[in-house]
Amino acid sequence: FLLTVQASDRSGVAGEREVSLLLTATAGGDGTGFMLGECCDAAAILKGDYGQSARDGGFIRHSGFDEHPPGWADAGVCSDTMYDKPGMVIADSSGGNFNPDDPADALLEGDPWLVVDPSITDGTFDNFGPYTWDEVRDRATIILDGSTQCAYMADGSLTVCGLSSSSLKLEGDELYPRYNGDGTCDTGHPLNWGSDDPDDACFNHFPVILSKGEVELRNNNGIRVYGQGVIILDYDSVAGTGAEFEWETDVFFNGVTLGKGCIEIQKGTLYRGAIFLDAEYDGMTCDKSNNFYVDCKAADGCVETRIQWSQCVVDRALTQSNLFDMVTPTITNEGGVTTRLGTRAFSELLR
Repeated sequence: FLLTVQASDRSGVAGEREVSLLLTATAGGDGTGFMLGECCDAAAILKGDYGQSARDGGFIRHSGFDEHPPGWADAGVCSDTMYDKPGMVIADSSGGNFNPDDPADALLEGDPWLVVDPSITDGTFDNFGPYTWDEVRDRATIILDGSTQCAYMADGSLTVCGLSSSSLKLEGDELYPRYNGDGTCDTGHPLNWGSDDPDDACFNHFPVILSKGEVELRNNNGIRVYGQGVIILDYDSVAGTGAEFEWETDVFFNGVTLGKGCIEIQKGTLYRGAIFLDAEYDGMTCDKSNNFYVDCKAADGCVETRIQWSQCVVDRALTQSNLFDMVTPTITNEGGVTTRLGTRAFSELLR
């Protein structure tokens, strides 16, 4: 049961706050918690190859220690409790290159820093709790198509093409918040992926983005590139090939990535949230030798590339998106003794 308490201050400085409490009997069965199956309980859960390279003084941090994005806790959308997770859960550690050119220039940390879980198989990524792959994929609100260089709303309401000459490359003057005439967030534009500013009208906009082919986010013009939401890497079940997604240069992203394909996080990108990936569906062949690749080269102007676990980001990405009903806890033993699990600020689902 979800109990929401609202309080309003109607004095000279008006304010309002909502606090939610989860009262629940003991959940039973796989996928009955707030997560989609095994997603997302680490900074990265991976089947496939992982590689990293920190060169010439560039630094890589891959952390499972919980962190709130700046300003989010003050805005009342994050729990007071921090939930540290493993830095990486991988099916086979032989598929991980955890030693960069200079080990002093890279850090994989968490609680614990690495978990080897051979139970992670192809089937792990076929179902998300009680939901099938197709059911989750069909919740996408935005479609990215690398083969046509188009981004479009899944309902067909708006299509934007001609974004790049090869694959699909999105930059800061293309990917940014849009607003309606009355100042509200325009959630019907495929290149509006929300805002990390709590005072922005698009702060609560977390689209579900289905990515096909090769897609790249990059800062190529000095304009900040920011996005938030749930990215689903599409795959061809017949050919057995997956999509490729790259956070290329100085990109800021808050959210969740899941699916089957290969990813690169490079050149000063800050990725907060979680990754749940079967990287062996590498049909596009990422540029590097590993299907999940992270790098930072000081000669390219990279100071730090970071993959950062954030429970607050994961909670908001799932509960503010079109996946909300899929991650809502279910009560399986009606009439059982309820337990007050705790409180979180408005718009956060409770653990």
